[in-house]
Amino acid sequence: MTLKLCLDLLEILKKACPVDTGQLKGSIQMLQLNAQEFVVIIGNADGSINGTPSNQYAAFTNNAKNITWRGKTFKNPNYHWANNAVLEWANKNILEIQIETEDIEDE
Repeated sequence: MTLKLCLDLLEILKKACPVDTGQLKGSIQMLQLNAQEFVVIIGNADGSINGTPSNQYAAFTNNAKNITWRGKTFKNPNYHWANNAVLEWANKNILEIQIETEDIEDE
């Protein structure tokens, strides 16, 4: 995608990103493929802040309908945060996209 589209997506994703330690938000980055093409990356394999790599945490927070914490199950308030951010970006830029989702069961 173009630099302008990529920067716009980066901004929308960072606004929508759930923040606890900031590790996930900090892992949302732009990568330049060549002079004209850019992509956005969400997450990486670094788990130094809380032990969970941000790529795994991004997938979990986006795809899990429910979260079990301390023996109690709660509805995930961040369910599809990344999907919704990409749809917002696409609508803003008048793009037609399809997003494939894979829901995660309680863990």
